[in-house]
Amino acid sequence: MTDRDVIDRVAERFGTAVIVIDKGRYRTEYAATIKGSRAARLMTDIRPMMGAPRRAAIDQALALFVPPERKLRYAKAEDIRRQQAGGASAASLARRYRVSHPTIRRVLSGRIYAEPPSTPWRDPAGWLPNLTPPVALSALELYWLAGWPEGEGSFVAPASIQSQTRPGRSPHS
Repeated sequence: MTDRDVIDRVAERFGTAVIVIDKGRYRTEYAATIKGSRAARLMTDIRPMMGAPRRAAIDQALALFVPPERKLRYAKAEDIRRQQAGGASAASLARRYRVSHPTIRRVLSGRIYAEPPSTPWRDPAGWLPNLTPPVALSALELYWLAGWPEGEGSFVAPASIQSQTRPGRSPHS
């Protein structure tokens, strides 16, 4: 999009940076992107507000999404901190969660999993079922944010995955 102010607002809501695309003698374009688990959460959250073509694109992107395999997540890290405060040793926590002692030390020091995953577009009023509200965003702002990808955005899997899943192509060609 060529409207920097709009992309600034989207990037703020995504919790990401603005990408500037210099088009030489043409107008400069701007973009904001999120990827991975955060993108999957956003697509899931705004899917009910999208038109049929965007819902289909979201469904296709989510079908191809493979979340990273992690032994720990924020909720488990919170459990580790509570158990340690209750007297559990780092060694026992490492065995219980099947992670290394250095990982437990990084959790306890707050170097990893210190904050919940960032989803700044979510509305604290709870207007949409099943959302947990970490950031103040009005329902109107969330609808505006959903309207941006409806008109200007896209929901796609990485090109490497797309090329592997096109009809008539094997994943190894």
